[in-house]
Amino acid sequence: MVFTEEDGCGLLFALSLVRADQELARTFNGRSPASYSWGELHPCRLLHTPLSQTFLDYVFGMRYPCPGNTRTVNVAAHFMRNGNYEARHGPNYRSVIDMDDSAQSFFIIDTGQSENLFSKHYRDLNELHRRGELVPMRSPAEALRADVAESILDIHFEVPTDKPDAVSYTHLTLPTIYSV
Repeated sequence: MVFTEEDGCGLLFALSLVRADQELARTFNGRSPASYSWGELHPCRLLHTPLSQTFLDYVFGMRYPCPGNTRTVNVAAHFMRNGNYEARHGPNYRSVIDMDDSAQSFFIIDTGQSENLFSKHYRDLNELHRRGELVPMRSPAEALRADVAESILDIHFEVPTDKPDAVSYTHLTLPTIYSV
């Protein structure tokens, strides 16, 4: 069917609503529109290359309902040329960095800290990422340093009075950060 300017925007708008309703009914298998959810229609799929291209995708890949679209802060773009609303890219890394106080910096990634499927850290950050939460951006050493005296490195120099250009090292103090 071809439309012209005389047909008007109202007809095109009505037709687009009818087509959208038909597509949603087909996608949700005829369920009631009250049961539709954007997250179900628009899943986020995290691929593990190359294993997500095999039957092992159900083990290595991650798939979950995804909020957002290309016009939201929580970007999750889809491309209809793929034939679905599956998110193709989004905010997989988020951070808030305090340039004045690094202890007040936070981050999150969408999967986990490890790519090893057998590690407890393979998916350990996914749920936090989905909820929009962040974790402190601190290393174990930084956490321990917070409990150590302010001066981590204390170097004392001695300047001989008879040779003002010569500096000799007298002692170096390093606190124990890790104990075995």
